[in-house]
Amino acid sequence: IGAGGYYPSYEYYTMALDKGWHVAPTNNQDNHKGKWGNANDARDVILTDDFSEQGLYDAIRALRMYATEDKNLELTYTVNDLPLGSSLTEVPDKLDIRVQVSDPDAADAISKVEVIVNSGKVAYTWDNAAALAAGDRSCTLDPDYSYYYIRVTEADGDLAVTAPVWVGEMLKLGISGVESNLGTAIRTVVVLAMSWLMVFVTGKREALRHIPKRELLFICLSGLATGGSWLCYYKALQDGPASVVVPIDKLSILVTVLFSYVVFHEKLAAKAAAGLLGIVAGTLLMLL
Repeated sequence: IGAGGYYPSYEYYTMALDKGWHVAPTNNQDNHKGKWGNANDARDVILTDDFSEQGLYDAIRALRMYATEDKNLELTYTVNDLPLGSSLTEVPDKLDIRVQVSDPDAADAISKVEVIVNSGKVAYTWDNAAALAAGDRSCTLDPDYSYYYIRVTEADGDLAVTAPVWVGEMLKLGISGVESNLGTAIRTVVVLAMSWLMVFVTGKREALRHIPKRELLFICLSGLATGGSWLCYYKALQDGPASVVVPIDKLSILVTVLFSYVVFHEKLAAKAAAGLLGIVAGTLLMLL
């Protein structure tokens, strides 16, 4: 899970959480030694009182897990008295976070303990040596994010990462807090400014008086269509997953091809048709 590995799994863990996946971290081994279970210090830790096969599976399904690069680091984590892997469907007024972490090896000092939220942002840090030595840490945070997990860093660089506690619905980063019509208006102002800047830079402003009325009409109609498209696109991004909205938006090429055939009587060559079918097939595969 740390930077010493050949695969950046920690970054991919955060990416998976940002996509809305409910997963827990693991720290597995890849070796060809006879003692594969303890050939290195990487450990997956399952928190359970039931050590039967079914009990272990139940704990894994409940995401009561943390991953550590230290073989005997002990870690527990609760939010509002609910353990790691839990989901708070109703968003509370405050989040009471409690972390207990210890390492029986005197040489393995805890360097810092962090509360990590969406996009890997650090929401809170314990790095005071005296507080870290106490072993029991707590803080109260506002429920501004959709998941919270703990990252422990030891003095030798070893990491430990817990499963999150999820709070409410998945937070959509970027434009989630912007009303779709307002977002479209802001984007339009920026595009308008950039477009006219290019007109003046390239010295084309005088050509405005020579545009035929019929062509000007089509340009204005195109602008109306573009505006409507942007309004729908922003609204869809607010209400639906981007992984579904964006591919559907790219299918607008079908409308363009149909329009060119009906209005301009353009014929589609076999090569272009094959390419179009490939685009449609690939988009539909992404939506399945």
